[in-house]
Amino acid sequence: MSQLDREVTTSIRISKQLQLIVYSAMIAFIVLAAYGFFLVNSLTRDVNVLAKEVANMAQTVNREVVAISHRMQDISSAITEMDGNMGQMSVNIRSMAADTRSMAVTTYNMQRDMWSLNQNVSAPFGFMNQMVPWGGVNQGPYPGSVPAPPPGFSPMPPVQQRQAAPATPRSRD
Repeated sequence: MSQLDREVTTSIRISKQLQLIVYSAMIAFIVLAAYGFFLVNSLTRDVNVLAKEVANMAQTVNREVVAISHRMQDISSAITEMDGNMGQMSVNIRSMAADTRSMAVTTYNMQRDMWSLNQNVSAPFGFMNQMVPWGGVNQGPYPGSVPAPPPGFSPMPPVQQRQAAPATPRSRD
């Protein structure tokens, strides 16, 4: 074998190896291109479906926004009505506070009057005070009593007076 034959044989062997590499690369490229086409096609189909869904959602949102707007108007009118009722409730609560203050003053006066009655009655019955363990001679003011608030004192703003119901005459039986 001559040098030329060896080079031809080597050249043929290298050529076959290159053909093997190039053909397998071409097959891989074709497979990858087909897969890429499939992915692009799937993506196009999915984007189309997505666009249709977004359009449906936009219609639904538009329809629901109108319904929400009507409901908000109803809520607004209900809140306006509640605001008016709250004003009346505030007046009623102020009236209740004034009545409670009046009851407190009346209770204080009853307490003071009962103490005074006790002081006036206990003098004639002083002999019994010496027999009972809690008795004694205490003529001072009621323990723990505080001075009554001045008439007309009110830490709250004035309250609208309620209309008194007309008195119905009672029949005597």
